[in-house]
Amino acid sequence: MAQRYRKKAAQLLGWLNELVNVGQSAAEENMNFWNNYVGIKYGKKCKSRPKLADLLREAPKNGELITDIKDTRKHSAYKETRPEKNKQIVVLKQSKSGRNELFYDLLSGALMKRGAFVRQIESGRYPGYRVSIIHGVKTPVSKSDDSTGNNPG
Repeated sequence: MAQRYRKKAAQLLGWLNELVNVGQSAAEENMNFWNNYVGIKYGKKCKSRPKLADLLREAPKNGELITDIKDTRKHSAYKETRPEKNKQIVVLKQSKSGRNELFYDLLSGALMKRGAFVRQIESGRYPGYRVSIIHGVKTPVSKSDDSTGNNPG
């Protein structure tokens, strides 16, 4: 996910995956968050999938992964990736020029192209976002607030 999309999208989608795994213990959730973080770290470190596979095969040998729920290491940073109210959109794809083109709503599960997201913002469905005209094109942008970690892209 981190290679194909972006680090923040990978974190949020990993968190969402843990959210839907109802019934797992806190230790299992911690193990999954920890291991997701290791995967994201390596996904951002290298560009090729074969190299990523090599690094991930080495991770358990190097003791980087949690493989037993009795492991006492705790992952805390991942909890910060929970979607904020009205700031639940993640960009999954950008154009070559850097314009955000494909969006995912972490709370509803909606996948939207830019035009559909623009229409949803204009209809009032996403109050945490606004539409700007950038180089003549309607473009979704996050409304300003005090957080630097909740911009869609």
